[in-house]
Amino acid sequence: MRLGPVALPPGIEEGDAILFHPQLQCEHAARRALSGSVWGSRLAANFGDATQALSVRLRTPAGRRLFVLGTHWRATLIEDEVGSQEAEALASTYGGKDGERVRTAGERLLREGSEMRLEESAGVVAELRSRAAADADGVIVLGDLNTTRGTPEVRRLLEEGQLRDAWAGSEADGATWSPSNPHVAHQ
Repeated sequence: MRLGPVALPPGIEEGDAILFHPQLQCEHAARRALSGSVWGSRLAANFGDATQALSVRLRTPAGRRLFVLGTHWRATLIEDEVGSQEAEALASTYGGKDGERVRTAGERLLREGSEMRLEESAGVVAELRSRAAADADGVIVLGDLNTTRGTPEVRRLLEEGQLRDAWAGSEADGATWSPSNPHVAHQ
């Protein structure tokens, strides 16, 4: 819980940021709660996971106007083929009723994770529609979406937000926590 500079527990800091080069003219556009409870920039009460979207308007030295939105969505199991396989593998390590309980819990977590990120993607789309003014020469959405290409939440963001995936068509998939990323240590 936070009221201005006072937070419970004391010393808690919240962490999304958009950093920019001093040559860019930057103005704060908005902070939108995607989950949790945030009332303005001075009061927040979150008893669970809270996510947000931060946005700024930038002007490049060449005069281009950009709307930039950064976000970090909740991390849960991903409702895709890999997530389903991981949930099933975990359930198969248990037998009988325990295995069935784990399977049911895994299915619920897959479904709930997707539903949470669908809400977050709807919030990002709403923010784009309300603040990414027609006077912007371009829109950039970035962040840690904690999901993969092709999921319903990403499709919503691309289609309804009228965006395209900067990694589409590249040899790399853009995933930071993936066996295909050589910079991630896997066991």
